Amino acid sequence: MNKAKKQLPLAMRIALVVLIAVVVFGGGLFAKMQYEQSIMKPLSTGEVVPGVYAINNGFVNFYLLQADDQYLMIDAGNDVRHTEAALEQLKIPADAIHAILLTHSDGDHIAALPLFPGASIYLPALETQMIDGRYLFVGDTMSLRDGKIDTFNAFFNMDSGTQRESIRKLAANTHPEYIFTAHYGYTDDAETAAKGML
Repeated sequence: MNKAKKQLPLAMRIALVVLIAVVVFGGGLFAKMQYEQSIMKPLSTGEVVPGVYAINNGFVNFYLLQADDQYLMIDAGNDVRHTEAALEQLKIPADAIHAILLTHSDGDHIAALPLFPGASIYLPALETQMIDGRYLFVGDTMSLRDGKIDTFNAFFNMDSGTQRESIRKLAANTHPEYIFTAHYGYTDDAETAAKGML
């Protein structure tokens, strides 16, 4: 007498297939994110040019501009403890930071905000990028690869075409001395960096 094999109910089989698909997709997404972060080249913590300091928060930079004994901060980093340690290394007290300009509200740009309860925080309408005379702080608007401006990693940006057009407008309408990115360091040769983007 043949015994019929017991099978999982259809609903359980479907649920198992969906679970496996989610795990595979999630693992692939996580691996891709790790790769994209590994190719980023943030600056080391320290003074980049006179009066401008970079703070390295793992795979992202944020910046401080010094005006006498006060500081303006551009973005607020990815990690509270690393930010505290970097400020100690630079001998900059948290209460010396009076204003924070956020290029955008991604978690890796706002995580250390609780360290600065006395600072005024500014986030532009539609997260318009910060333009400050000699200095152009672009957050994730662009990358710098081999000294040339390029779009930010397609994996993380929402629309490479729109971002490319935004970069072209910035290149055509601003003439900064320095460009500071969140993940790809900075350049003091904005004119050369922008060639090919116009």
